[in-house]
Amino acid sequence: MFSEFSEQGYVLVLGNIFQYKPTLKLGSSGAEVVELQKLLLRWKALLGSRQAERQFHNAKLHKGKFDRAMKMMVEEFQEVMFLPVNGVVDIFTWQALYAGSPIHLPKLKRGSKGEIVKALQKALLKTGDYLYDSPLDGIFSSVTEWAVRHFQRRMGITVDGIVGFETWDTLSKILLAVTHQHLPVVRSIDLSQIWYVLSENHHDLALEMAIARSLSPETNFTRYYYNRVDLNDDGKNEVIVYLVTADTSNSKEYPILIFQPEGKGYRLISHLGYGAAPIVVTEQMSYGWKDIVIHSKHQGESNYWFAQFDGEQYLGGAHSGRSYEVPTNIAISGMAYIADEITLDSGLELENYHADSWLE
Repeated sequence: MFSEFSEQGYVLVLGNIFQYKPTLKLGSSGAEVVELQKLLLRWKALLGSRQAERQFHNAKLHKGKFDRAMKMMVEEFQEVMFLPVNGVVDIFTWQALYAGSPIHLPKLKRGSKGEIVKALQKALLKTGDYLYDSPLDGIFSSVTEWAVRHFQRRMGITVDGIVGFETWDTLSKILLAVTHQHLPVVRSIDLSQIWYVLSENHHDLALEMAIARSLSPETNFTRYYYNRVDLNDDGKNEVIVYLVTADTSNSKEYPILIFQPEGKGYRLISHLGYGAAPIVVTEQMSYGWKDIVIHSKHQGESNYWFAQFDGEQYLGGAHSGRSYEVPTNIAISGMAYIADEITLDSGLELENYHADSWLE
């Protein structure tokens, strides 16, 4: 159905619709590299979804030179497609580019082992479905099966704990979204040890009522994002909430709220002011609670700020004084939650919000 590599480095892409395609790598040039650039834009692996959509037909982007930046984009694409990450566009990378989904991946289930299982575990850790303290050991155990089922349930696909094409394809597309939400480098702060996690995508009515009670009648927040995370290591998940409204004066930064479970509902722990998603939860602790790092453009300058627990609530952020500023040149490790592309029409609709609900 397809040939081996020839001496010229050409391969036959699966199917009769395609001609022979060259193996591309650093230093390649020509029309095939232009095609590669367009395919990377198409699958949101070059500039990010909205930029890619706007600039897809911009000829200036398609110069046909395989430079180091292009190699990095190819490696990023290969990573989310579960391909060998080498920056070389071979037959399998071409096929994945045209298909827009992973190819030639095995079906995994309880008992499977190997590097592909470890890649699955790392991917589920990025999506927030694999438990943070679980081993990345390449063994498809009950822990991995639970994470797969959790992912499948959240995504609305067949829940069987088996990783077949549907699960591989869905996981790849979610990872592609996570890839583009990396935090910017500021003051040489090392963010290389940050894992990015997408927000949860199902409504929690009790949480929505708690959000509504925390708002004043003058506010008009209509959508929200959230992640559950155990902030104080007590085995119970707190909730980080990110509110979105079209009325805000800053279209890229929104309020961050922290809730704690209480009875059958939640109570507000802290209102951290405005910041940009994603929101980093570190392993560093203050008064038994994990420190949070918030990215903000306070007074027009991009910067990072700590929010730290004081025994009753979180204090910090851009509006709490320079003592909370993350020091220059340090390394931050942890999980970056709500790593979604934030828009005014995405996230979850705050269905239970009413102007008078705060009085209830």
